[in-house]
Formats: sequence, C-alpha cells, structure tokens
Amino acid sequence: MRPPTRCLLTSPRSPRPPPCWPANETPPLGPASGRRLAAEKIGNQPGFRDPSGTVSTYSTNGALDTGNPFFQSMGTNGRSCASCHLTSDAFGLSATSAQVRFAASGGTDRLFAAVDGANCPSAAPSDAAARSLLLNNGLIRVFLLVPASAQFTVEAVHDPYGCALVADPQGAQIVSVYPRPLPTTNLSFLSAVMFDGRETSAPLTNAGTFLANLRTDLAHQAMDATLGQAQAAAAPSDATLAQIVDFELALFTAQETDDAADILNAEGANGGPGALADQGFYPGINDPLGGNPTGAAFDPVSITIYTPWLSLPSSDNGRYKGAREAVARGEALFDTHPVAITDVTRLIAASRFELPLLGSNQDSPDPEGAS
Repeated sequence: MRPPTRCLLTSPRSPRPPPCWPANETPPLGPASGRRLAAEKIGNQPGFRDPSGTVSTYSTNGALDTGNPFFQSMGTNGRSCASCHLTSDAFGLSATSAQVRFAASGGTDRLFAAVDGANCPSAAPSDAAARSLLLNNGLIRVFLLVPASAQFTVEAVHDPYGCALVADPQGAQIVSVYPRPLPTTNLSFLSAVMFDGRETSAPLTNAGTFLANLRTDLAHQAMDATLGQAQAAAAPSDATLAQIVDFELALFTAQETDDAADILNAEGANGGPGALADQGFYPGINDPLGGNPTGAAFDPVSITIYTPWLSLPSSDNGRYKGAREAVARGEALFDTHPVAITDVTRLIAASRFELPLLGSNQDSPDPEGAS
C-alpha cells in the first residue's frame, strides 16, 4: 500500500502535477526533509503552483544545493533559513504553506517556535489561536529594541495579543511588529536589506561598492537571523555566512508559466527566471531623475520582455494568442502611460527607476534637488 500523501491545491489547467509529499514529512524544502538532504541537490527551475500558473527558481550555481548551510540548523530550536523561506513559496512564506505545515505536524513544526512563530513568545506549544497571525496571514513576529537614545517614544494604542510593547530584564523597551518573511531570491537587485533597511549597514548606492556591500549586509542579516530566529548560542563563522550569501545571490525567481498564456519565454518572449538571471543592474540604472552614474538618459520604454507578443501569427499555439497579446499590451501600457505627480513639495527618491525585467522598484541616490 502506498503511504498517504499531502498535495497543494492546483488549477485543473496546470501544466504540471501538484507538488506532493509524504504525510509525515514537511512540504518540499521547507526545511529540507531527510529525503531531500540525502539527494543533496535538486535540478534547476523547480516549478510550483501560484494562483495563475507556476513560479520557478533558477540558480546560477547550476542546481539548488540542499547541503548548503541555508538548509541546516545552526541554532538551538532546530530552525534553518529554509524554515521560513520555502522553495515552494519563491523562497518566502505563504499563509497556506503555514497552515499545511501546522496541520501536518500538529503544530510542532519548527516554523511555529514561540520565539517569533507565535503572536507572543509566551504562547503554549501547538496552540493554533496563539499563532493566528502566522496561520492566517503568513506573518512572523519581529522584536525590536527601542534605542535608549531614541528621539521618539512608542506607545501601544491597540494591543490585542499583550506583547506589542514590553520591557526586557534591563528595562529597555521591546516592540513587536509582524511582517512577512521577505524572499531570499532576486537579491542582486536590492537597494536595502529588510523592509525597514535595518540590515543595510553598508550603503547600496554606489556601483563600485554595490556587490561587496551587499554581501556584507546579507551576511549580517544571516547572522542576526541565526542568533535571533534560530536562537543560536554563537554566531556562524564567516565562512558559513559566506556560503549562505553565495547560495542566496545565485537565486532568481520569476513566473515561468501562465494558465492562459502558457510558457512565458515562448514565441520570442523573454519571461522566466533564466532571463532574469541575465539582467544587469547597478544603483541608478535608468533613473528618470538623472541619477544614472553612467550619464545615460532615462528610457521610458525599457521593459520589452513581451514585445514579440504584440502581434503574433496564428500557429499551433494559436490558443494562447489572445492571452499573450493581452500580456504584451499590458506591458506597453506600463511603459508608456503617463503618471502625473502634482501637488507635492518633495519627491522622495524611491521606486523611481526601471529595469527591463523588473519594473520600477528600486531606490537610488538623489540628484541634487530631487530628494
């Protein structure tokens, strides 16, 4: 008799079968099961369902090496980086995956460690109600120290869980906030590390120092996550942190197929994670406010991934023609539709330059008078 399995829900039109795993194991690579670790490596571009098709990850190292420290427990609670950054969720974490893992483990999966996998650290083990933010919204608790020198005060206006603002044994204030784990992929395009930039110890604003500073920032982030989320007694070695950063910087994730348009690099298009890995980047690239360090002028029509789909001939793939042409029209609209910025006194230098495969989602240094 075949052992019972669990599978993620997929669309009937999915070009691939749904990912399944033995019922007594955690979902794929989340963190890696013993079976996965024994295999050591999995091939490039594993595809996983998302609401409109499949999303895939490509590694410039040639494969996803599950023997990397990214997948290994280095703390005291059994967690690894992969506990909260699942390959099946584009190296992020969805509420659906959290629910699957809670159900599969009865709430004992490492993801639900009380340190930050619960609404408050006082939560009892396997208490689903005490982990409602993670289970319903995919949110992890981040606990931040309010500096003694802070030129502001923090007050808890609404505290439904009882730990929004507490004091540590030394009397310092600890604030709880609840973001979703950021994906540990496509990191080569970052302009800040973490939502609030708190891990950006070395600035990412200069093309000459960008890569070295990014490696420094990502190593520091991995160290803090190991000491905090994994509750390690000591920081990982520099060599171990470098291995983690090498693994992360090699990852590129993008939509690979669409239920209506099918394969996104078909008929001359340039979608998918492989093309993203070839995308060049430096701070200030294609800056519309004149901040490109090369002096190149802003190109408003920089995103041309699906330009070949604007006018497709009828072919054996004619059933995808309408959907693909619609994608191309949307891309052209994104490139060319004017957006008026009016009635503002300051223009903040954020989200203002476009990469051909990414769109406008970066920060860059301000040209004089543009901040």
